[in-house]
Amino acid sequence: MKQWAFIICLALAACKPSPHQERVMELQAMEDDTLAHEELHNSDYGIYFFDYPVKHDLIYSLQLHYPDRKARIYPQHSGPVIQEMDLSNDIDLEAGYYLEEPQALFAIQDVNFDGYADISFLRSLGVANGWSDYHLYDPTTKRWHFDEELSDYPNITLDEKDQTLSFYNKGGFGGAWYESGLLDWQNAKPVLIRKEEQTSDGENTEAFIRTIWTYRDGALKVASKVRISEIDNGERQCLLEGEWEEFDRTPFLIFANSDAQVTRVDGRKSGCK
Repeated sequence: MKQWAFIICLALAACKPSPHQERVMELQAMEDDTLAHEELHNSDYGIYFFDYPVKHDLIYSLQLHYPDRKARIYPQHSGPVIQEMDLSNDIDLEAGYYLEEPQALFAIQDVNFDGYADISFLRSLGVANGWSDYHLYDPTTKRWHFDEELSDYPNITLDEKDQTLSFYNKGGFGGAWYESGLLDWQNAKPVLIRKEEQTSDGENTEAFIRTIWTYRDGALKVASKVRISEIDNGERQCLLEGEWEEFDRTPFLIFANSDAQVTRVDGRKSGCK
């Protein structure tokens, strides 16, 4: 019996970590606790990290640093900053929504349809419109370049099927004033191929002018210009320039409830008034 007890004691002694192993385990526990504390500390002070997948297994690490108002891109696992970008001074980062939802401050999308995900950061917000700064990834240099022209357009949406971009700028009069457009990529640059704008007819707030331009022969040219005014039980549409065809591509009524309440006239020669 004493022999078995001696053997068990030897086995327990062999399983017990050495002083060196105990120190390693202690340091590892401290490191894990420090990392967890730093992650909590970063979040408390407005420093956030996100994965940024550019393409398949090409993944970077994105840091939003609110105190510095910077976005920094790192290698996914370790390494120095690859590139630094400014965050807008017009967005309140110190309290409220973007502290709770920092991921709402940026978008990862392939906006130029080259197979590599680009990144944009919200720059300005209005009542109904938002503008972002667009940084396009260049697979040759493995860097991001700021696209100033694209960043001028509000509320951009992507059409992946047609590989085009749309924008919409909602104005006054409950949205009766607006500007919208369609962008196509040509020679790696966004080109405005269609633009639509509706404004009041001068000081007459009971009539509107809707103008549509299309891209032809290297430039935007008026395709349709229509004056829309209210009449009894409907609206009057008067063609001032161009043709009805482009106007009918995006039909919507202002004063009428149905097409039966619309009166159309040709004012290209005699005018509309």
